[in-house]
Amino acid sequence: LIAQIAASLIQEGDALLLATGTTVVEVARAIDPALNLTVVTSSLPVAMELVAKPKVKLIMAGGVLRREGLSTTGHMAEYCFDEINADKLITSAAGLSTEEGLTEYSNEDAVVKRAMLRRAREVIVVSHHSKLERVAFASVAPLDIVDVIITDSGAESQLVELYQERGIEVIIAPGKGNDDAAEV
Repeated sequence: LIAQIAASLIQEGDALLLATGTTVVEVARAIDPALNLTVVTSSLPVAMELVAKPKVKLIMAGGVLRREGLSTTGHMAEYCFDEINADKLITSAAGLSTEEGLTEYSNEDAVVKRAMLRRAREVIVVSHHSKLERVAFASVAPLDIVDVIITDSGAESQLVELYQERGIEVIIAPGKGNDDAAEV
């Protein structure tokens, strides 16, 4: 349900950046095939979902393939994103915390995600509640860069209020541990 809510925020003509992660793959799957969109991604699984949607202009970021996540990293991927102006970035995170902001499992992923964040007018984080207030290895960006968090009903109400106090819109998908991948 997290993915369906995120996909419902996508509008006709949007230029989108779609990051890596299983929940982002589910967002790609849920995108309305009738929408004319431009999507840039470094994720092969995201790209594979979008190939079947002929109205999506798909751009793959180049770079070194990270076999663990089937995504591209490095200077070539970063350069690709630096050349783009996007309406929205839809991303997951290994961790999302009020103290450390967005964090990732690897420095390589963090560098590419930072490039994506710089080029998006709106940042939407799709996150299973287990990622909230978790800190992973590599720092990506402070929390104030996030516009919207979409999570499930397992999120503690105090955390939701804390994010809202920071000006972040929090959307709760019905159902704890819903059918989207948890990326744990």
